[in-house]
Amino acid sequence: MTGKTAPNIDSGVIAVPPIAAKELNIFCHLDHNFMTCSIPTHRLFVHVRRLVSHGHKVGVVKQTETSAIKASGANKSALFARQLSALYTKSTLVGEDVNPVGSLGAVDGGVSGDVVSDPLDSFLLCISESWDKVKKQLTVGLVAVQPSTGDVLLDCFPDDASRSELEGRVLKINPVEILVPSDLSEQTHRLLQSIAAASAQADDRVRVEKRDSAQFEFTSAMNTATEFYCHAQEKGSRSLSSVASLESQVICCLGPLIQYLQEFNLERVLKSE
Repeated sequence: MTGKTAPNIDSGVIAVPPIAAKELNIFCHLDHNFMTCSIPTHRLFVHVRRLVSHGHKVGVVKQTETSAIKASGANKSALFARQLSALYTKSTLVGEDVNPVGSLGAVDGGVSGDVVSDPLDSFLLCISESWDKVKKQLTVGLVAVQPSTGDVLLDCFPDDASRSELEGRVLKINPVEILVPSDLSEQTHRLLQSIAAASAQADDRVRVEKRDSAQFEFTSAMNTATEFYCHAQEKGSRSLSSVASLESQVICCLGPLIQYLQEFNLERVLKSE
């Protein structure tokens, strides 16, 4: 991993080298004006999991050209092409880079003690809230999905200043990652901070990511959901009519969640009934 003010991708994992070196407990040094650290290719899945467990979003970059393609091309002297092939967070550890074929015992001669294991449930939770000025009522919507299994939970409920209803549901679902709008209320922000900081170990803490609040607006979220579900024709797929009948605050969660999972090519899990 190399980088100066921005990350480089030579090792296959996008990361700012000093951060990666600290989290992985590996050496970082200066090489041609760039800070550099590296990991063995066959240990990629181990180190991706370790970085993700500390709350980082990790990208895996792979070479997309072979020697034969390069030799027959016009730019024979250029660098081999590389592209971002996958992104991972605590709730999206699905793919060949983090679930390699074969047992963990085969890694490094059977030493797998530093491999971060998956929790039993790895729910990604999206939360939205709306304040009715006339009724003076707070309504909270949430959608939780477990990308590895396709399990989806939907809920919408009134809450008060203590956020006791939301707290109970978050603790029940026990998500590893939470998406919230950038304009989240201070009360909800404090609640999620306290839940995220409850664990004594950093790698057990919930990852909270703030997203553009415009994605959580009903019109924007409904447009995203409509475009996503309008072509759902497979057996067992959720229909657009069933989505349109959901509570507005649930839809306000569903739209941003679709957009988020599209970054990981995992949005398909939301189409199942």
